[in-house]
Amino acid sequence: MIPSYDHGVAVFQGREEFVNGRTREVPLPCPGHACLVQTLHDDLCGQLKQSDRAYVVLVSSYALGIERDSPEFRNPDLAVFVRDDLSAAHEEHGMLFATPLLVVECLYPLDRKAHLADLVRDYERMQAREVWFIDPLSRTVTSYFPNRSGYTLGDPLRPKELPQVVIPLQRLWSAFNCEW
Repeated sequence: MIPSYDHGVAVFQGREEFVNGRTREVPLPCPGHACLVQTLHDDLCGQLKQSDRAYVVLVSSYALGIERDSPEFRNPDLAVFVRDDLSAAHEEHGMLFATPLLVVECLYPLDRKAHLADLVRDYERMQAREVWFIDPLSRTVTSYFPNRSGYTLGDPLRPKELPQVVIPLQRLWSAFNCEW
C-alpha cells in the first residue's frame, strides 16, 4: 500500500519526517544544537538583508516536500530560498514544495537524521542546490551538490549560491558551546 498525503500530513507535528513510507520521529535538539542553528540563521539573515535579491531563511518545524505527488517530506534544520521562488512555491496538504538554494542539517545530537546518503538523495530529489551537514563534535562542515560527492568546507563558510555570505566557523562552534 502506498501511503497517502493525508497519512503523511496527519503524523507531522513539527518534529517528524515521513520518508520511505515510514514516519520517523526527530528528537528535540540539545541547547548547543539549537544555539548553533539560531546563530547561523541570524548571520544568514543579517548578511542576506544587504543583498539586491530578497531571500527567506526558514528554520525547523515545517514539512519540506521531497517530490510533488509524494507524501514524503523532510524537516531540515535550516533552508534558504529566493523570496520570489518561495512566493511561487506549491503548498499541498501542509507541505511546502520549493527549491532551496541551501539546506543545512546539524548532525548532533544522536545523529538525529537518517543515513547521510538518504538525506543527500532526498535533497537532490527536491533539487536543493547545496546541502551542508554540520558536525559540531568533529568540528566539520561537509557540502554536497547535486550528483557530486561531498567535500569538507574550509573556514570561513561560503555558500556557492550565496557568494555574499561569509560565516566564520568559530562563531558556530562558540554558539554550539553556548558561548555568547
